[in-house]
Amino acid sequence: MTLKRDRSNPDLSAHRRSYRHLPLVLLIASTTGFLWWYFLKLFKCPSCYLFVDGADGLKNYFTSVYYVIADSGLWFTGMNYPYGEHIIYTDNQPFWSGLMNLAGTIIPYGGHVVGTINMLMILALLVTVICIYSLLRNMHIPVWLALCASLPIAFLSPQIARFNGHYSLAYTCFIPVFLCLMVWWCRKSHSIARGALLVAWIAIMSYTHLYFLFISVCFVSAYGFVVWVSNRFRWNRILLHPLLVVVMASAVVYLPVKLTDPVKDRPETVYGIQVYTSKPAGTFLPWYAPAEKFWIEKVKIKKPDFEALSYIGFPGLILSIFILVFVFRSVWSRWRVQRSPVMSMNVTPMRLVIASIIVWIISTGWFYLIGGSVLLEILPVLGQFRSLGRLGWMFYYGYTLFVVYYMFKVWNERRSWKVRLPLTIVFAVLMSVWYWEAWQYLNHQTQGIYHHNNTFRGKKVYLEALKNIGVNPNEFQAILQLPLVSVGSERISISRGIWSLNRTFQCAYETGLPLINSNMSRTSVSQSMELLQLISDPEIHKERLDNMNDKPLLLIADFDQLIQAERDLVKKAEHLADVQSLSLYRLPLKAFHQRTEPILEKKILAYNVFDELPGKEGFNGTGALQTTTKNQTIMEFASQITDTLYFEYWTRMTHDGVFFPAISYTWYHPDGSKGSEEVLSMHNYDPVNVMNQWVQGRIRFVTGPEKSRHVFSALESGGVFDECRVYKSIILK
Repeated sequence: MTLKRDRSNPDLSAHRRSYRHLPLVLLIASTTGFLWWYFLKLFKCPSCYLFVDGADGLKNYFTSVYYVIADSGLWFTGMNYPYGEHIIYTDNQPFWSGLMNLAGTIIPYGGHVVGTINMLMILALLVTVICIYSLLRNMHIPVWLALCASLPIAFLSPQIARFNGHYSLAYTCFIPVFLCLMVWWCRKSHSIARGALLVAWIAIMSYTHLYFLFISVCFVSAYGFVVWVSNRFRWNRILLHPLLVVVMASAVVYLPVKLTDPVKDRPETVYGIQVYTSKPAGTFLPWYAPAEKFWIEKVKIKKPDFEALSYIGFPGLILSIFILVFVFRSVWSRWRVQRSPVMSMNVTPMRLVIASIIVWIISTGWFYLIGGSVLLEILPVLGQFRSLGRLGWMFYYGYTLFVVYYMFKVWNERRSWKVRLPLTIVFAVLMSVWYWEAWQYLNHQTQGIYHHNNTFRGKKVYLEALKNIGVNPNEFQAILQLPLVSVGSERISISRGIWSLNRTFQCAYETGLPLINSNMSRTSVSQSMELLQLISDPEIHKERLDNMNDKPLLLIADFDQLIQAERDLVKKAEHLADVQSLSLYRLPLKAFHQRTEPILEKKILAYNVFDELPGKEGFNGTGALQTTTKNQTIMEFASQITDTLYFEYWTRMTHDGVFFPAISYTWYHPDGSKGSEEVLSMHNYDPVNVMNQWVQGRIRFVTGPEKSRHVFSALESGGVFDECRVYKSIILK
């Protein structure tokens, strides 16, 4: 029997209301069941596994674990000892770590941090499905289609790829919840309470990772722009509300960080703002197995950068031309009709997709190329957000929602079943492929997430090794690892020991000792220079030691990977034990200024101090060379013999200057023809000494035939050089 609308029958109305949420309940139950089946190991023991057991993944577990068990407030002490770091720059998910830290005041919570992070990422998928369903229903998509479409949209989310280590970016529900709150707020844009809730959610996202502030502010701005244009550039009070949300969200997030951060020399600009951008191939083509092999080997398409991947799914790809034509025609037809001023901010499907397209255009970097880079001068903080490709996530959700809306609109407007039937078949095929893609993608991104948690769980091998020789961790003030790791300042990055650092994190967790090494984001440039200074010549004063106490350091070294300066430091330390292919030493602070090796003599063959360039602050003297063009020559040297030589120079590093310069080395035959060319950066040779703002670089090269010419050039402009010299192989005095 069909239930008919009868307002006079309250029992019948109540009966209808009781079934209204049944589809959503079924969706929640089925999604929960799938997640339980698919991630069964994690549900049984959330803390038993690490999604990633190295690099950024392990570091991001460590920063949260160490903060919960050892820190409180806004400061993290687990790395960059003795200075520590503001939690917002540690990628330790400050909002969630803060809640876990608060829970730790009631019950011991350190052993549950890994499990909590794991389960939050998994359960976010369930919330994502619910929000996608809600957004589709708000577009008046029928229940059956909303149920079907919410699953592939959720499980093809580009954020699932962040399960590989960027956990604070892996919460797939963040953007869908943001869209739901924005829809709810725009229905009654005068509501202060709803606006405050939207701003609060932006703050929660941002205090998990600051990029969510960038993403949400860009979208709200784009949406306000769309409404303004649709109003034929006429202003009214309604249009003030998106601006207020942008200002309030930025103030709520950025001002507390700025006011509580004592560091004054964080890098103002970072590498990658024109590199880590969205690409059409990353948006419209799939790059999971087996599609990735096909595009690379058969079609010869280069795989876009990881940050550029936000594939919109097969239906979005197939229907993209139709959708763009439909959007253009709709906008054009409405523009031709004179309309009254906008009195509503409601999030319609058309406004949603146009705003999403604008955000995607910004994510490609084209915005900066056509003059938008002026914003970096007006608001330097924008230069901190280098991965514009992450804005593509907003386009993914907005566009895929519109794909479903478009499919239903096309189907619903065809009244004849002679047309509807083939459309139904076509759309069913598209939906089936969409499900298959979501399954393939989920498998591809999660196939390696079950690493046994031996770092924060199980036998404490480092603590046990020290205990066996009668050494108490309290005898030391901090841990220094060699090869050195200093990552995060953007100006100079030393990452030779990044894989050894994976085990050093375990030692820090077991002993409770902080690390002197740093692997974080936007780290103070001067503090990074002080860290590198620890392996400088013994005659150079080590500024970082002035802020330490008299206790020795626990030195962890992988001797086979060390450069000569690090080997010399290890030789001054007392060997304690060997654990996991690493060696533990006791290193007194006086060792940094002890000279145990003979003084070395250098036979200078060529030299330039640039004193003829007055007005430039130099390393020694009044002159220095500041490069103003790309590939500008720093020094030339003509060789009379074939030998192994060194090119050494000093370059200045500041928080508002350029990156550690890449040097182009080219040699020419006596007849002027080019012999070979090599580009050397901080990733394939090592800085030597540090004094104040100056870093010394050294390049080893072998001269060609007699009378060959050697040219050293700065690959990019802006670098400052001084005290450049070429000398013969080091001779013992």
